[in-house]
Amino acid sequence: MFALFVALFIPPYIGEAFQKTLATGMYAVSYNRDISNCQFEKTDNSTLQGTCELYFENYSSNDVEFSVSFYERFDDFLPTVSLMNNDAPFQVVLNGGESRKVPLKTNIDITQMDGYIEQANTLGIGIIIKSNGNRRGL
Repeated sequence: MFALFVALFIPPYIGEAFQKTLATGMYAVSYNRDISNCQFEKTDNSTLQGTCELYFENYSSNDVEFSVSFYERFDDFLPTVSLMNNDAPFQVVLNGGESRKVPLKTNIDITQMDGYIEQANTLGIGIIIKSNGNRRGL
């Protein structure tokens, strides 16, 4: 029973401890999916504007630069957050020890799309960060 408890509950703490103490580069970056969000609004007959606020923390004492792109976490009928990839990848730089909200914005041409959202607010945004040939899905 104790072994089951250890196997289920300890690994996340080990990963978090590693990230906060030993990790470097993009591996020292934490992403807070719970408070990150995107909003989409149709601005005219041809444009959908997407605006996201992503929350990051750099546990390293060094600056970290990485790119951000989006993926759909769920198989929705119409794409939402992946529409942000219109201008992706977005470049982000976090100073050592910095924690902040990163705003990202894009305009999406909807004239060639068969179906699209006209307005939406999304939480729990799935992102991919890349740096120096490495990739993390968050």
